[in-house]
Amino acid sequence: MAFHKGDTVTQTIEAAALCRKAGSGHVTSNRSGETEDAFMADFAVAMGGGQIKTGSACRSERIAKYNRLLQIEAELGKAAVFGNVLYSPQAAVGENKKQQSRRSRVCMPM
Repeated sequence: MAFHKGDTVTQTIEAAALCRKAGSGHVTSNRSGETEDAFMADFAVAMGGGQIKTGSACRSERIAKYNRLLQIEAELGKAAVFGNVLYSPQAAVGENKKQQSRRSRVCMPM
């Protein structure tokens, strides 16, 4: 999901909710011509898609987003969990439903 000219944050949140309701995943993506504003990293974590598409770490505006993801992980500490509810690698090795549910919740500091 990428913000486009005219899209609002509310519309993008609604689109993410539709993806979840339909049982589909989503990737948070930024547009070309981006800045060093790392909001996209926070938004990707909050939406719980588990993926962000920001490009290779070769330019400062991209590195800013990766650095913010690392900061979020550090802030959350042990509460940090992978947010993609559709991805469950532990299910194949016997993770129980309670563990899957706990791991699949989005943990975002308020």
